Amino acid sequence: MPRDASKFSGLVLAESMHSSGAAHMFEFTSGYLMSAGHGAVEILTTSPAQFTALNAKRYEKLAIADGQQNEIIAQVAALVRAKSPLTAGAAVRKLVMAGTSMSAGTLVNYLPAHLV
Repeated sequence: MPRDASKFSGLVLAESMHSSGAAHMFEFTSGYLMSAGHGAVEILTTSPAQFTALNAKRYEKLAIADGQQNEIIAQVAALVRAKSPLTAGAAVRKLVMAGTSMSAGTLVNYLPAHLV
């Protein structure tokens, strides 16, 4: 998100993080997203091993079981839309979920269960 919340467009791109830690959608669209005042959020839905390796103490209790991906995505989306600290209290008018590669597979599994 922009540092200045008044420049926030209200649009957030959400993506399920690839197990490699790559943020493909953000990597390909970051120039546009940032210059247009949009926000982006990466959602960890796979093994947290990459994080526990970097900061074992902080993430020692973090665990993601198979089948939790949809619930994780739904909870993060609700948090983002609720004027949370993630958006510095700014209102989100559109939350767009996208994906490539592995994150597209997660999206394909999520959508049928959560279409509104």
